[in-house]
Amino acid sequence: MNISISREQLLPALISTSSVVEKRQTLPILSNLLIKQKNGLLSITGSNLEVEVNKKISGVGTDEVEVTLAASKLVEICRALPSGSTINIKIQQGKAILTSGKSRFTLKSLPYNEFPDLQAMDYQERFTLPVTALKSILELTSFSMAAQDVRYYLNGILLEVENNRVVAVATDGHRLSKSEAVLDDNQTPDKHQIIIPRKAIQEIMRLLTSLSESGGEGESVRLELNNKHLKLSAGDTIITSTLINGQFPEYESILAADLDKSIQVDRQQFVEALTRIAVLTNDRLHGVRLNFRDNLLKISTNNPEQEEAEDEISCVYEGEEITTSFNVNYIIEALKVINSDNVIINIKDKDSVCLLEKPGDPLSAWLVMPMRL
Repeated sequence: MNISISREQLLPALISTSSVVEKRQTLPILSNLLIKQKNGLLSITGSNLEVEVNKKISGVGTDEVEVTLAASKLVEICRALPSGSTINIKIQQGKAILTSGKSRFTLKSLPYNEFPDLQAMDYQERFTLPVTALKSILELTSFSMAAQDVRYYLNGILLEVENNRVVAVATDGHRLSKSEAVLDDNQTPDKHQIIIPRKAIQEIMRLLTSLSESGGEGESVRLELNNKHLKLSAGDTIITSTLINGQFPEYESILAADLDKSIQVDRQQFVEALTRIAVLTNDRLHGVRLNFRDNLLKISTNNPEQEEAEDEISCVYEGEEITTSFNVNYIIEALKVINSDNVIINIKDKDSVCLLEKPGDPLSAWLVMPMRL
């Protein structure tokens, strides 16, 4: 049983699939990649039991091969080989002998039938989205995901599918981001609400970015859903993920808060002013005060060392003076994903949430909770 393949074909696939392999594993088999070859098609799979990434390479050998090899060692060996190398992998007696030129490596293999398989699932719902559309809604929301929160249902993104739209929502309890994409008219899937874990979102984003950089913006992504799993197929890659079983917060009522004051400000000027002021914020709270009055926004902060900073920029606002406080990093991160010259700030009073919007875009919104300074 032999595999013969060029380094340039194999290495990108190894890097892509090994990205889900954790350094510390409870099961030894999860440190390995599953490699299959049949009928001229090479399949490489990495898994951590939560997320599985599968990459296929066509035009390779015809021998039937099924083996698992240590992901990190295989990647480092292939990376260290010279460009243009041909890599041969021969399987014999529970080991793999990898040769390339005068280099020779013998690697231990684990039984391939111990490798988990997340792809063997039935899916009730299927639909497609352009790469650009899915990439956009994830980029506009993913920064608001929680990281290792005890409220496990916050450690991911809610994907809500209904009629002809797909809505992505993320929150860590202090901020919330929402964006949606419209499906083609001939696609009207049943309503589904799923929570995709953080690790899967990272792998999906990595894939979509790679497709965009290689000129695949015009391609489509196929999504398949059931109550426990998501399967995403794009090009020669399949990402399968278990879903988070939990009740995501009711976000629509939060976004529908009565915010009767609207301020428009130059987005870039706002980001730059906040970045300057952030230098002297409290290292723990990162709070800044925003003071709105007639066509003027004053930004200020102080810290326990009795240091102070303030800045002013112009804005479009006429109404009563309001002073409110927010985490500066939450505001900056939201502003950085808003692709427009101006941004609209919606608030009600000093204790209300702040809702950021892109002018002319009703499909996206970013909400930040107030804080006391």
